[in-house]
Amino acid sequence: MGFVNKVSFYKSIATPNDFPNNTLPEIAFIGKSNVGKSSCIASILGNKKLVKVSKKPGATKYINYYLVNESFYLVDFPGYGFSRAPKAIHQSYEELAHAYCKRPHNVVSFLLLDSRRSLDERDIAGYNFLNVHKKNIVFIITKTDRLSKSSVLTYAHTLTDYFFVHTNKIIFFSSKTGFGKKEIENIILKGLENRR
Repeated sequence: MGFVNKVSFYKSIATPNDFPNNTLPEIAFIGKSNVGKSSCIASILGNKKLVKVSKKPGATKYINYYLVNESFYLVDFPGYGFSRAPKAIHQSYEELAHAYCKRPHNVVSFLLLDSRRSLDERDIAGYNFLNVHKKNIVFIITKTDRLSKSSVLTYAHTLTDYFFVHTNKIIFFSSKTGFGKKEIENIILKGLENRR
């Protein structure tokens, strides 16, 4: 039996009033625009048609909820840091993010980082925002198939040194090869189990 047996698009969240009013656990995927978040989610769900994968940064405008196995939500956040988005949209993103973090249902927050890009102030701000809200943060380093193993390890060391996180909070991932997919699934299953 696979990790995902049944999945459906649940709803898009445009305002804080749109959040589900049930108590199902939630797994959040957060990252900068063009980090490979949609491709990662499509790989985990095993359904590329369900998740819109776009080459245009900032394609995701709302917080999108997917109902998985009728037992938990996978939550896809809009990519942050897309500079050409209007200021009002950036403000809307921030309001939604604050409202989401006040909800008690999140069990894991995956913060995606592009292995080909250096950490910048947006990545640091994203981590600090989740950390202040005491979220269970796990890093997913994307597009690792494009780099040498030594380069990926160097990136991981940068994370452990800067954020003081253990290596078990860092997952190397490639949507093309599927490398790291099993580790992500295991983190999700562990988070769901701990919530019971």
